[in-house]
Amino acid sequence: MKHTIFAMIFAMIFAASPLFCQNLDRGMRDGPERGERTERADAPKEPKKESAEQKDQKELMEQKNTPSRSEKKENESVNYHGMRLPCSHEPFSVVAIVIGKSTVSIFFNVPINPRSFEKSDFFLNGKPLPKNASLKFNRSGKMLEITMPLPDEINLRLFCISSYDGEALSRTDFFGLRKDSSIKYKIQ
Repeated sequence: MKHTIFAMIFAMIFAASPLFCQNLDRGMRDGPERGERTERADAPKEPKKESAEQKDQKELMEQKNTPSRSEKKENESVNYHGMRLPCSHEPFSVVAIVIGKSTVSIFFNVPINPRSFEKSDFFLNGKPLPKNASLKFNRSGKMLEITMPLPDEINLRLFCISSYDGEALSRTDFFGLRKDSSIKYKIQ
């Protein structure tokens, strides 16, 4: 007897649960009031069609948001290690050279593009750098350090070095440099 009562209660709950869940769901989403027509949730919906006027307005908005060529040139910049460098700056040049016992540190006013040159583009006293010479950059890209055995008097010539925006180095020849000295240069 107990089993039949439980079976009947279970059958009533099971039969009523879809109706209960449907009403609960409708109430949760603030559905329509009684008597209003509703769409089925699982019914396929037709995509909304844009009118020709709406398409024209959309195109006009996209054109307004796209900068013109002249605006692009004014706002151009070059990415370098996550920094944005303006393309309009002072001429790309050497601002200082510091010479130690076995290092030559060359400081630039703008970060150099390390892909713009090779070791063979550097000449020391008229000869290419030796194979054992090493080139290193600082984190900002504004200093290049050349490590190698150095003579007492140094004439340095730099070819093909450019900045990230493609500007070539304004001065490439540095004569009369000596060990354990430093020279500052004015930007030309």
